[in-house]
Amino acid sequence: MTYRLLLLAYLCLGALLPAAGRPWLAVPLCLTALLAIGVLWTRALTSPSPPSTGSPSPGSPLLTLRAGLAASAGLVTLPLLAVLLHAAGQPVRPVPLVVACAVLTTLLGTAAVVRERLAARRAPTPASLPAQRNGSGSPTDQPDGGPSATDRPDSGPSATGPSATDENPASGYGHPPTTDDPPSRYAESAAPEPGYVRTTVAVAVPVVLAVAVGTVAVRAYLTMPSPAEPGYLSVALNGWAADIDRPVTVPRSGLVVPVRVASAGLDDVTAALRLRVGGRVVTTKPLTVTAETVRSVGVYVPALPADGCLHAVDISIGATSTGFYARGAALTVPPAVPGRIAGAVPAGAAGSIARPRGAAVTVPPAVPGRIAGAVPAGAAGSIARPAPAAGVRRAAC
Repeated sequence: MTYRLLLLAYLCLGALLPAAGRPWLAVPLCLTALLAIGVLWTRALTSPSPPSTGSPSPGSPLLTLRAGLAASAGLVTLPLLAVLLHAAGQPVRPVPLVVACAVLTTLLGTAAVVRERLAARRAPTPASLPAQRNGSGSPTDQPDGGPSATDRPDSGPSATGPSATDENPASGYGHPPTTDDPPSRYAESAAPEPGYVRTTVAVAVPVVLAVAVGTVAVRAYLTMPSPAEPGYLSVALNGWAADIDRPVTVPRSGLVVPVRVASAGLDDVTAALRLRVGGRVVTTKPLTVTAETVRSVGVYVPALPADGCLHAVDISIGATSTGFYARGAALTVPPAVPGRIAGAVPAGAAGSIARPRGAAVTVPPAVPGRIAGAVPAGAAGSIARPAPAAGVRRAAC
């Protein structure tokens, strides 16, 4: 029986994953697997019934009790495994749950098989049956081939009177029962036991009370007064700005960023809308937020320095804020024309200086470490740049 339960549990657990998304198939498979696991729980934790007693009758209270314990153990198994998975840091999802149920089924099946084999080894050897009489009143032979009861000198009916068996017709040996005979012990044992009615009532009463108390408690919780939920004011990027996932390049003309402002559970409030770039307040203006409304506000972000550095852009209304990172647009340099110095004025144009034809141009020799045409430091016309103070570094970005 244990091997059949293991096979049933494995088949149901294996079919649960392909049945995902189809409740009409997954629910019966899950309940069947849990019921099989519950029966394995009872077989692994309780002592098996002795072979001499046999299986309990269908109306026995013991069978009802074992069925209730198996159903309860199976239903408790699933949340127990979920708690263990959460405690172990594993995700509580269908695949880990099915694997955990399979491992638990294997452990329970192993424990149940071991207990059954140990109980079978410790069971006492049944004694040999005594001699019985057939319908004619003569004793039958022993099953082991030994002498019958009539071959013994101290057995059999007496010559002077009937035996004890003959004197007691109601004993059932050598005398068929009649209508006048009292009911035998076999008729009494075949009658249905009244204990299953009490067991059913004992199980049904707590279930009905639990359902009734739970229903009253839920209805009372839903109807009782509860405090109002706290209000909130939220600020979030809206429109195209909601999809920002990398630094934004602000053009030289600036950028308008849409912001979503929502108010719930608060009265009308006027708060300061601030724009900060790199921690420095750039713009501040008052903004009135109406209660229970959701609106979109455009915030103008001016052009940022074209230094290639990232700047934190923060938009706040009161104590609530949102933001992103941005950089300035790079300078565009026109392509160089061969034979012309970049930025030079074309010959003949207004502002150009005419040079006599054939005049030689003298270029001073280049000095290593000095830019051509630069004024030496300290010479007339040079601009002195103060040196940085001690302990102060120039910021790169």
